[in-house]
Amino acid sequence: MKKIFTRLILSAAVLLSTAGQAMAFTVDGINYTLKNGEAMVTGATSRDITSLLIPATVDYEGKTYPVNAIRHTAFNNYKSLRYVRFEDSDTYISCPRNT
Repeated sequence: MKKIFTRLILSAAVLLSTAGQAMAFTVDGINYTLKNGEAMVTGATSRDITSLLIPATVDYEGKTYPVNAIRHTAFNNYKSLRYVRFEDSDTYISCPRNT
């Protein structure tokens, strides 16, 4: 009985320690972090991409999350990347060669 109680306490501690932490995942070559029901773009699986279409939403583990942010360091050292475009929008970001 003491072992079961100890395991329950340890399990609860692990769950509480991970609550509120961001979860990283990749969909269609784009890396995301999921936190508080929103997805943030954190990079791409290939540093050789020249353009990127960021979706308005992303599906992960059977749920759909809005993509609401791009980490400020998401595309550091992606030397071939020239354009980032947002789904359902005419907005795009041009990436100068020397950044």
